[in-house]
Order: sequence, then structure tokens, then C-alpha cells
Amino acid sequence: PEVKAYWLFSWFSFKVTCNAANILGKFNQTIKAIKCDGINVNAACGINKNFVNELRKQQLDFSAYNVDEPDVLQKMLSLGVDAVTTNYPNKMREQMNTLLQSSSHAHQK
Repeated sequence: PEVKAYWLFSWFSFKVTCNAANILGKFNQTIKAIKCDGINVNAACGINKNFVNELRKQQLDFSAYNVDEPDVLQKMLSLGVDAVTTNYPNKMREQMNTLLQSSSHAHQK
């Protein structure tokens, strides 16, 4: 089986090394150069739909770490996260199931 390699992405240090106007361009350039399968990013940073759309355009996976609170999990799910890393797997899995069931019921109405 193929094992994927994700870039452990530090949004904070990345913002320090390039100016705000060019951050997405620099990010895309780096992604192509390192040839990763996706990124693993701290859930606390400024991840938004535009950022995730850029990942999807490049067919990259999106994983988030430090997902320890239900509101953070909900935000990551709304952005289409592929996986989360948490200190509380049981709690977050229960919360994830609840959120996904609620979302499923809302779409059926």
C-alpha cells in the first residue's frame, strides 16, 4: 500500500518568511517543490475556504492537528478536512458523528 507524505505546515513561521501579498503564491511554489501528498496544519491558524480550495485544485489532502474542541472540529469539518489529530480521539469522534448526523438530517429536509 502507498503511504502518503504530508507537509507539517507552520502557518505562523511561513507568514514571517514572506509578505502577506505573496503568501499564497509562495505556498503554492513550496508545495510543488516538496512534492507532498497533502498538508497537516494547526487548526488554530487562519485556515479558510480559499486556502482549502487551493489545496483541492492541486489534489492535496488536508489534515489538521490540535483539534481538541467541538467548535474547532466543526470549523474543520465545514472546510472539508480529510483527517484530524486530537488529544481526545473518543470525544472528537463522538462529536464528529453527532455533527455529521445533524448535517445529514439538515440536508434531507
